[in-house]
Amino acid sequence: MRVSYSKLDTYKQCPRKYKFYIDKAPQDPSRTLALRFGSAVHAALEFAYAKRYKYPSPERVINYYRGLMQQESDPQVLKLFEKGIPALEKYLAKNEAAHMSIVEVEKKFMIEIGRGHQLEGIIDRLDMLPDGSFEIIDYKTGQIPDAESLSKNWQLAIYQFLTGYL
Repeated sequence: MRVSYSKLDTYKQCPRKYKFYIDKAPQDPSRTLALRFGSAVHAALEFAYAKRYKYPSPERVINYYRGLMQQESDPQVLKLFEKGIPALEKYLAKNEAAHMSIVEVEKKFMIEIGRGHQLEGIIDRLDMLPDGSFEIIDYKTGQIPDAESLSKNWQLAIYQFLTGYL
């Protein structure tokens, strides 16, 4: 059986929700809207860091993101997408000066966790730091979680476990 953080977290929240997730039940439209927004921001950041250019040009990334927006016609989606432009500009400006050595973007992984079970997922960006250690970058477009939410979040523990395999 293959599991991912998303599947584990969904099951932890509610086993019935997990069954609907696996069976691909229709999603709440507001969640779908947020997923479309998050996917567009992810796509723009993947475009920025996918080794197409030595350093991402903020203008080039924003133009790419605007191209994604042009594919949308839903006014709610467009309104939400507009919020992505200043967020991307801020993120790119903040990270422009960082001396990062990008190893991979959208790195897929699958590791054996015992008895025929695998843990799989995708790392948004993997950087190598000057000391040779790795930094896993996971882009988030939702609200900043509080300490209690983070303590219940398995994703960081999974990533820490995964660093032993890099």
